[in-house]
Formats: sequence, C-alpha cells, structure tokens
Amino acid sequence: MEMGYTNLLYLFDAASKTMMLAIVAIVMSTLVGVIGGVISVLGGRLVEAMVSAAVYVLRGIPILVQLFLVYFGLPFFGIRVSPYTVAIIAISLHMGALVTEVVRGSLLALPKQQSESGLALGMTPLMLMIEVLAPQALRAALPPYVSLIPVTIKATSLASVISIWELTLASKEIANQTLATFEVFGVAFAIYFAICFPFTWLGRRLEQRYTGYWQ
Repeated sequence: MEMGYTNLLYLFDAASKTMMLAIVAIVMSTLVGVIGGVISVLGGRLVEAMVSAAVYVLRGIPILVQLFLVYFGLPFFGIRVSPYTVAIIAISLHMGALVTEVVRGSLLALPKQQSESGLALGMTPLMLMIEVLAPQALRAALPPYVSLIPVTIKATSLASVISIWELTLASKEIANQTLATFEVFGVAFAIYFAICFPFTWLGRRLEQRYTGYWQ
C-alpha cells in the first residue's frame, strides 16, 4: 500500500514535534555543558573530579538506558513528570556530558600564560573567564559543538519508546496501518537526513576554518 499525501503530512507534522523536542534538548544540554565545563576548570581539583566522574558515568550509559532510569526512577522517588519532561532530562544530561567535555577541552587548550597573566593583573577568575578565555575557547568549541547537534536530534527518536509522539513513533503508526514499512521509513530517513545534514556540513566547514587558527 502507498503512503498517501495525508500520511506524508502526518510525518511532516511529527517532524516538527521532533524539532521542538530537539531544540529544548539542545538548549538544556548547552546550559549543562557550559556550566559543567567552566566549573570543572575554575572549581579546583575536587570539583573537577566530581564533574569528570559525572561525565564518565553519563557518557558510559546508553541514552536509552538513561531514558528508562529517569522514566522509572523519578516515580520511584515520588516525582511525577510528563514523558516529554523525562525525555528532555535524559537526553539533555547525556548530551550535556558531551558538551561539558567540549567546553572543558577548549578551555584547557588555551595557553596557561594567559590565565596566569590575567590573575597577576588582578582579574578575578570569573572576569578572566568572561573577558579573556571564553571568547578564544569559543572558536575551538564551536565545530565539535555544532557536530553534536545532529546527534541530539537523532537521539530524540528514542523518546518514542515512552510513547512520545514524534517522527519515529509516527512512522511506526503509519507503517502498521499501511504495511508500507519500507516506504514509510524511507521517507523518515529522508526527513532526518534533511534536518541533520546542514548541521553536519556546518560543523565540517567550521572545523576546516578554525583548524588552521589553532595550529
């Protein structure tokens, strides 16, 4: 059976829901990553060790497992939230750990003399970070950060396992109704590719542009 125009519109509507979920997850993971990366650099050895431990744990567990842990763990402790919130928390924590590593690595790649000179001139660590280190670290962090955006978008497909309606779940619904499984998921593939490819291309271009600067 063919998909039909109505089903195609249904998939595009689901794709918009996927993008809404992805945008929220990207914003939240960016906040988590920037805060985690900055405090791991400025907070001393104890804070750095705590952040590193959290990053290793979050990176070492598949997003799907984290999704189930949050989904079943929050009610276990008496916290009731919507499945949408569960997906945001799980995806944001996992991707936030990756962003933390990007931010931390970009800051640590800067020459130590800059930090030492700034502190010697009487700058506070926060002032040094905002006025001196962050603008330079941004150039190094931007290419890998942009490359993580497609990963975050694709991670939203896992939200379908907790009944969040988005592109993957909508594709399953149509495939079950029409039995046109290959055609339906072929269209879903094309939509995901169309959404993710611009960010992949941009990440490559930024990497090519700024690699020479850091060398």
